[in-house]
Amino acid sequence: LRDARGALDDDGAQALALGILRADLDAILERYVTERRRRVVTAFEGWWEKYRVTLTSLEAERDAAAGALRKFLGGLGYAL
Repeated sequence: LRDARGALDDDGAQALALGILRADLDAILERYVTERRRRVVTAFEGWWEKYRVTLTSLEAERDAAAGALRKFLGGLGYAL
């Protein structure tokens, strides 16, 4: 290590140190970005599961429930 350091001038030593720090920071940043990306994907998957029902299917369910309610109330003698 001393021989290698001795072969470097000040600019070379600075470039080596900065290169090592850059590699460490790149690894930290990559882990951070990967974790954030995973969180975003998880959030979108959760939203997909929660909101994937289409408006058309919701309206069809609503209309079926309203029809069943009208029929039930009609059987009780209530006219709507």
